Amino acid sequence: MEENKQDISSQGRFQNIETLRDQVINYALIAFGILGLISWMFLLFSSFRAGFSQLWEITVHTLAIIFLVVVTINRKKLHLNFKILLISLIIVGSTIANFAGFGLFANAKIFVSIFPIFLSFVLPFRKTLAAMVLLLIIYGIFGYLFSRGILQYNFDLEEYATNANSWIIGIVIVVFVSFGLLLVGYFYSKALVSNYNTIQAQNHNLLNKEKKYRLLFESSNDAIVIIKGSQYFNCNSKTFSLFKCDPSYVLHKSPWEISPVIQPDGELSQKKAESIFARAFMGEAQVFDWQHSRPDSTLFNVSISLNTLEIDNQTYVQAVLRDITEKKLTEEELEKYRNHLEMLVIEKTNDLQSANEELRTINDELYSKNEIIIEQKNELEKTLHHLQNTQKQLIHAEKMASIGVLTSGIAHEINNPINFISSGITGLKMEINDIISALKECEESGINNPNTQQQFKGLIHERIDIRQSIENIPKLMESINTGVDRTINIVNGLRTFSRMDDEIKHMAYLSELIQSTLTILHNKYKNHIEVKTSFCDKDQIKCYPGKLGQLFLNLIMNAIQAIENHGTIEISTHFIEQHNLFKVIVRDNGSGIPVELQQKIFDPFFTTKPIGQGTGLGLSISHGIVSDHNGRIKLHSEVGKGTEITVLLPKI
Repeated sequence: MEENKQDISSQGRFQNIETLRDQVINYALIAFGILGLISWMFLLFSSFRAGFSQLWEITVHTLAIIFLVVVTINRKKLHLNFKILLISLIIVGSTIANFAGFGLFANAKIFVSIFPIFLSFVLPFRKTLAAMVLLLIIYGIFGYLFSRGILQYNFDLEEYATNANSWIIGIVIVVFVSFGLLLVGYFYSKALVSNYNTIQAQNHNLLNKEKKYRLLFESSNDAIVIIKGSQYFNCNSKTFSLFKCDPSYVLHKSPWEISPVIQPDGELSQKKAESIFARAFMGEAQVFDWQHSRPDSTLFNVSISLNTLEIDNQTYVQAVLRDITEKKLTEEELEKYRNHLEMLVIEKTNDLQSANEELRTINDELYSKNEIIIEQKNELEKTLHHLQNTQKQLIHAEKMASIGVLTSGIAHEINNPINFISSGITGLKMEINDIISALKECEESGINNPNTQQQFKGLIHERIDIRQSIENIPKLMESINTGVDRTINIVNGLRTFSRMDDEIKHMAYLSELIQSTLTILHNKYKNHIEVKTSFCDKDQIKCYPGKLGQLFLNLIMNAIQAIENHGTIEISTHFIEQHNLFKVIVRDNGSGIPVELQQKIFDPFFTTKPIGQGTGLGLSISHGIVSDHNGRIKLHSEVGKGTEITVLLPKI
């Protein structure tokens, strides 16, 4: 496009006819304005010499000249048609006036022939012809009027013919009209030459481009076809080589007319082509494989790509056809080779299947069993998930049971010190009340009277034993303190179990944890079991105190329950410095556990107690607590001799 513009601009600029007409009319207005001024000046001079005998003619002429000058000055603001009409009226009016005054000798006769020529440059032929006919009619009318004597010449013909002004006016009119016509011809000639050169340059440029495009079109290695509607409208020479035919076989025919009825994919050629063309004319690019036929009925395969073109405001489709017959043959050969290989593989597979039928049978059995195993696995996963939920619930229940044991023990343990405190306070209150009563009686009798003093001493000895009361008060206070200390110990021991679910390790003393547990469980064993403890020095350990408290609670509670009558429980801690471990031993001389049950003792839900007296989770939870501390738990038991449980816990 840029190349085209440069070629045109180098040859010339195409001139617009309307612009040229407007320019010619503007020059005509200027010429008529000048001509009108000159004629007005001569008329004014002639009238002056004649004493202004024709004043009305001068007035009309003056007004016409003023109007013409105003229009000429504003010519660029006026419409072209208005200016043409105005000039036409001026010429017709001037012609009529001149014919009326001078008849056959009128200078305006020149307009009858020249004005139609002028109009032919700015108006269509019919309008120009109408103007010429009008002027001829006017000329004929005045000729008839003067020849019949209806109109008379009011001037001396000899004087008019010898008058220099008449000749000057005639010469001016002829010069201006001739020059104007020459100027119009010049402009039009120049414009025509310029436009002709421009058109010639454009044609030359278009021819060059057509040659280039035709060269590209014809030199393409692919067949290119221009499709109009549904027919092959134009094509390059490669198309004829591809079809091995002359142009008449391809041009002005639809694709399905030079194709087999059915395409290789089983679809009708016409139906498939119409569907593809419909999408292509909607602007969708199409790429597909197609099978054509040659004049000798041989078939060949092509790959076709379609895209739309706009030529002279019409939509065409350009098709590029590439022969893929060899490619198809290669693909077919590859397909045959692949099928041959598949047959060989099938034969070998059949041989292997025949030789390994037993293996396939075994494999099928294994597959079936595998499906059963998968089903069992899924069932086990569901059961495990259910058991895990149940275990969580039972562990929670076990914790609640431990809390119940704690609550029961606390209730009993706190009851005794409270009794101590209550009894001490009651005795102390009685002793103090006796002393206060005696003092009040003494005061009422008058303490300063000697007789009264003697009476007071007797009264004191009679009412209370002062010495005995004073000696009883410290004992009562000690009993109260004992109860208070006992209560404090129970509360401190309870703190251990207030953090059963704590997930952060803290520093704690094993001895304090065990003592707290014994304090809580004291009511369970105080009447029939002797508990012996032996703790190592510096038994501080980093642990989950609440969980270790539950561990010791479970172990000691199991030992208590294993002793039916009287017995002994020994609890000891040891530090193994070599391994940085604490060893905690809980030993009882209870009934013991049979050997065949000892391997199951830490299993969930296993219990040796009667139904309803245990969940079977105590030792399982204990085993989990020890594992949480990265420790180990061992059991040794003999029936009739007792049980010993050893717990190994890392110090840190």
